[in-house]
Amino acid sequence: MIAQVLKSYGTDGEVIVNSPEILCRQFEKNEPVFLLFNRLPVPFFIDRITPRGNKRAIVKFDTIDTLSAAEEISGMEIFLNEEGNHNPEDDGFDSIIGFTVKNSKGESVGIVSDFMDFSGNICLCLEGSDTLIPYHEDLLIDADFENRTITLEISEGLL
Repeated sequence: MIAQVLKSYGTDGEVIVNSPEILCRQFEKNEPVFLLFNRLPVPFFIDRITPRGNKRAIVKFDTIDTLSAAEEISGMEIFLNEEGNHNPEDDGFDSIIGFTVKNSKGESVGIVSDFMDFSGNICLCLEGSDTLIPYHEDLLIDADFENRTITLEISEGLL
């Protein structure tokens, strides 16, 4: 998820989104973002982004032209790809407690027993260990919710 639609703005279909990432990213006119309708990804193209502070922006999508259409997407999350960029942050980190953590070689390194949030720097705690594994979406290789595994790029010497 790169942003969340907070609410409609005005009567022309604009919405207020909350995310610093959408403000920093340069979107091409032919590059869609995706919103999930009934768990199905629907592509939308961004006409313009107007920053409002450091964490919010007013966004105008090309096919959202009315207040009612903007209200329909209020609360929805915005993704960069049609798979939904699913990662543990989307459901909250409580959802991966009990998951097996694997390294980039596919080797099991432990089971998530808890997590700690150090001012936005998330670390996963492993059962029976004092080691904290840093989590960032850039380190996430795979999150398999069906098999309850999460694969991360773990720095050499950390374990």
